[in-house]
Amino acid sequence: VSVFQDDFGKPPSEIFDSFSPIPIAAASLSQVHLATKDGAQFAVKVQYPDVRTKSAADLVTIETIVKSMSLFFPEFKLSWLAREFRENLPKELDFLNEGKNAERASRLFADDPSFATPTIYWGKSSSRVLTMEYINGCKLTDKQSIINMGFSPIQIAKDLNRIFNEQIFVHGYVHCDPHP
Repeated sequence: VSVFQDDFGKPPSEIFDSFSPIPIAAASLSQVHLATKDGAQFAVKVQYPDVRTKSAADLVTIETIVKSMSLFFPEFKLSWLAREFRENLPKELDFLNEGKNAERASRLFADDPSFATPTIYWGKSSSRVLTMEYINGCKLTDKQSIINMGFSPIQIAKDLNRIFNEQIFVHGYVHCDPHP
């Protein structure tokens, strides 16, 4: 909630009718809270308060490891790895960038009925808070829930394979968070 307060100058309770303090999902950079406003449900992705500081330290660690390895194993050229992290980690930490990427993916697959991205609510988003339409679902690893929702796990696997390949080989652009 402190990140939300810092970014918007007010607590979530002043923007939403309800905001669950208990996250419905969590990952390495953020956690997702369920919120409501005027009957609509939102998924509010909030970055952990110290993630940027820790990420800066992680970059230094990666660069140190890569430099050390090059001293002991000069045949391994890994400096590209440190550059890749330094270039892309700030993009990963910018939730406005994530929202723009989600909208781009939505446009690329607008005619594909098996593809969906949540609507982004820009007025309730910042570089550390991403507010999206809440779409009910389950983990990809929960086969029984997938079946109970009326979907075929095999068809979902085929669709995911096709969509990933189309992103890579047709669009040259990938937007995903591949862990279940």
